[in-house]
Amino acid sequence: MYIKSLELNNFRNYNSLNISFENDTNILYGDNAQGKTNILESIYLAATTKSHRGNKEKVRRIMAQLNYEPPVLSNGSANQKTRLIGIILPPSPWLTYENPFYLETIRGISQFCNQRQYAAAVLTGQDEEEILRAVQMLNQGGQLEGIILLYSKTEDHIVDYLC
Repeated sequence: MYIKSLELNNFRNYNSLNISFENDTNILYGDNAQGKTNILESIYLAATTKSHRGNKEKVRRIMAQLNYEPPVLSNGSANQKTRLIGIILPPSPWLTYENPFYLETIRGISQFCNQRQYAAAVLTGQDEEEILRAVQMLNQGGQLEGIILLYSKTEDHIVDYLC
């Protein structure tokens, strides 16, 4: 199926949108929260007459009513927790992902963890506060057995939290 065009009226963040598509590959790009996912969701909704948000929102509402917080990771056993190693990359919007050092290092650490039945979680963010929140969330589950920092700096709030 080829989609030639899309017209949206009062859908999510769009009051009105008319967009035409090429027969080949089309790329949607832009800053966060500008509506790229809303365009994809509108196509999904038109094709299936179902919203991808419905079930997720219902589950979240019920979880909130029950004050339920799911475990961060589970290995499928009710009695065992996954042993988790956190790999923390420096705060950066893009530079970290473009540097082959980090990708190779993550690959090597992941292989090492897999051989020893550990899971590896890679954490990074736009800034130190975002990474700190992620570390705190992982640490809440009691599954975090170690942290590997792939950067160093003085006066680091993440190191302060971990110590």
